[in-house]
Amino acid sequence: MRKHDSFRAAITAAFPELVRNPQALAVFIDRGRIAARAGPEGATKATGFEWRYTLNAVLLDFVEDPNRLALTVLDWIRTAQSELLLNHASGNEAFQFQVDVLDEKKVDIEITIELNEAVDVAEDGTMTYRSEPVLESGFDDVPPGTTLDAITIGGEALFP
Repeated sequence: MRKHDSFRAAITAAFPELVRNPQALAVFIDRGRIAARAGPEGATKATGFEWRYTLNAVLLDFVEDPNRLALTVLDWIRTAQSELLLNHASGNEAFQFQVDVLDEKKVDIEITIELNEAVDVAEDGTMTYRSEPVLESGFDDVPPGTTLDAITIGGEALFP
């Protein structure tokens, strides 16, 4: 398993005070399980498996902007577990959180994310992590700030 390390790296990169105070960030794994299927007929070994688990991160005495934290987590999910953002149902719950308000400036925040990591096994027993799918915006050639002026279908204006 390797996603927990990249999660920690993303959070500490966004909030450098966590480097100076590493005890303020705890990352651990809960409810781990292995998903596997039989390989093709005649195969002598499994052709792969998948780690499935819940990543929990706890930030203690957090005084930074919670919006920045949410955006950092979502940016990490975009590269590490993009299917959480691919459809409306899973996007409704990209990750969960709980907050313990300590005072008007300081909170403890727990973040929970359901993750999986696929491992492919070659005939010689070599194991490699499968690459995550890459989300593409589909709007790479559209300049920032561009607005929608009209929608037409079959030459008929739907908007405005």
